[in-house]
Order: sequence, then C-alpha cells, then structure tokens
Amino acid sequence: LDCDSVVFGTANGCVKKYDTLSGSVTELGSHKGTVTSVQVSDDGMVVVSGGVDKTVRIFHAKKPSMECKGHEESVRDVKIIENGSKVLSCSLVGKLNIWDIHSGELLLKITSGTTQHATCLDVVQRNEETLAAVSGVVGGVKIVNLETGKCLVEVGPASCPVRVVKFSPDGKLIVTGHDTGQVQIWDAVTGASLSSALPLHSSWVTDVSISSDCSTLLTAGDRLVWWSLPSPTVVPPPSIVRRRKLSLPIPRSRRSSGSKSNRDSGHEDSLILKSDINSGCSSPIGSPPTRCVDSMFRRTLSGHLAYPENMSMPTSPVGKRKITKTGSFAQKELLQTFDIKGSSVNRVWVNNEFTQFVTVDDAGICYILDEFIPSSQFIR
Repeated sequence: LDCDSVVFGTANGCVKKYDTLSGSVTELGSHKGTVTSVQVSDDGMVVVSGGVDKTVRIFHAKKPSMECKGHEESVRDVKIIENGSKVLSCSLVGKLNIWDIHSGELLLKITSGTTQHATCLDVVQRNEETLAAVSGVVGGVKIVNLETGKCLVEVGPASCPVRVVKFSPDGKLIVTGHDTGQVQIWDAVTGASLSSALPLHSSWVTDVSISSDCSTLLTAGDRLVWWSLPSPTVVPPPSIVRRRKLSLPIPRSRRSSGSKSNRDSGHEDSLILKSDINSGCSSPIGSPPTRCVDSMFRRTLSGHLAYPENMSMPTSPVGKRKITKTGSFAQKELLQTFDIKGSSVNRVWVNNEFTQFVTVDDAGICYILDEFIPSSQFIR
C-alpha cells in the first residue's frame, strides 16, 4: 500500500477516508450502527465495511456503493479474498458469507465455522484453495474450505478463549493468541500441537505476525515478543539398533577384563538402542530417554557430538539475520522481548521483510522499531 490514505469506520456508522497528503476527509457512506471492520483492496480502488446493522457495504471509486444483506447477526469481520474478486464476511456467531465484489451478489453461505461468539478471522491461500480460520470465546479454531464450505479440521482445545488467530504465509501453521496471555502453535493440516503454551504475556494476546519464510513469530499484547517457529511436519529419525555380531567363543586366555580393547569391545557390544515412543528419540536400554539431542546429532562412543553431514544453517533472508538455538525437534525458542510504556498494544504493522515494526500503545505512544543486525554472523 502507498499509505496515501487511511480508511476508518466510526461508532455512529460512518465510513471515511483520510487523505494523508492534503489532510482532507471524505465520507464514503454509512451503516445504521457502529462500523466493526473495514478493508481496502490492494489497488486502493475498493473499500469494504461491515457493521452491527448486519450488512456489508462495498464502495467502488468509480461507481455507486452497494449494500449487501444476508447476515442474521452483526458482522464481525470482512476480508477481500481471491485476488480482489470476492468479499468474505463473518458474523458474530461465525457464519460466513461470500459476496461478488463487483455486483454485491451473495455467492455462498457457510455455517461450518459457527461458534458461540466469534472473535477472530483469518484467510490464507494454500494449494490453490482458499481457507478461513474462525475462532471465538469458547476456544478451538475451525479451518474451513471457502470453495466447498466444509470444515477441514478443528484445531486446539474448546476451553480457552481465543483472541487472535493467524495462518503462516504457506498455510501450514496456525498460531492462536489467548485471553490468558498464552500463545500456541498448531499444524494447520492435521490439527496437531507443535508447541506447548508460550506463557510470556500476562494479559490478552492482541496480535500475531509471521515472517514470509515462516521462521519467526511476533506476538503482541502487554509487550512485543519474537519467537522462532517450529517446522509444521516433524518426522522422527529411524530407530537404530546395534546388536552383537555372532562370533566364535572367546578363548579362556582372553576372558580377563584387564585389557583396554576388551573393555571397549564390551561397551560397544552392550550399546543397544531402543526407541522412546513418547519423544521419537533413541536412547540406550536401561538409561533415561534422551531429550531428542540424538535426533539432531549422533553421539559417538567417546561422548562427543558428531554433526550430520546434511545439516546447514538457514539460507532465507530472514533466517540469515540470526543464529539461535532451537529446542527439541526444532521447537519454539524465545528470541527477544520489547517492553512498552503503556499497558497494551492492539495491532502491530510489520513490513514484508519482517525488519520494521510499528505500533501504538494505549497511552498514545508510537513505537517504530528497526531490527539491529550484528556484524558477526554467529551469536555466541
């Protein structure tokens, strides 16, 4: 976006456009009640709004506005989807309507995302399919195919209220921010949990952003927190079983334990690995399960770690700027925090490179944060 204008809705139902160059304000139209959501098309030629009057309004720059009726409850959110050809609207109970952006015609009604009280909506394009994630105060996230209207998977427990939900750019991950201050990461395909709850926030999580290469997560609320993201699909390494080779009986003269070669041989023969079902890692029989270190590195008999030959550092522009340790099976890791002066922020604007972050807290303080890249490639 060129930032030449700002579109906003008011409590008395007006949808207005503010020109940042001239300072003039133009009223585009109005609802019969509070405006709950607005969105502008990528070319800036179309504005879409939703309100408590149960309607969606579409404002074109070069033709009259359109009023779209079809919801039975207040409109919670609106999104422009499918390269600007359609409008998605979500009601207060999670019912979805899809409209033609040019004619205002209602194309599809979807009820598979229904929830008791919807609080958040996100949309992503994955494998030529458009998906929506709907959640609310009762918890759980319903991922809906907007072509068929079917719910593909329900993610997360149905007990913890969700304040914000976000797809990763590739649609394989989904992140939920909760009223408890916790953040959780899920596989958007299978619904499996990819992390335990991240409890660094002490109040509502109000916004999340994910880098274009899906390596870094930003969460916002009472502070800003950056995390590394896990891989959406984790394949545990195959179990390795080392067994004693069959051989002729050992002569009596060699059965003493004083020889170093015999001690080493006996140790190696007795090292039989078993699979730890819970962690997916391998550990010696009779010893406690490892913490997945052996899944990333091979431990030699001398006790040293041998790095696998195919292991490499991140190569994406986002990944190059930091070298961080990750947890088991590349699980989440805290990267950095930033404390604000006020009590909370509502939204954070992030550039495409994920290097600049802009937000305003509830005390009216504006923060413009630029990433500092150290001169050394490795941080020790």
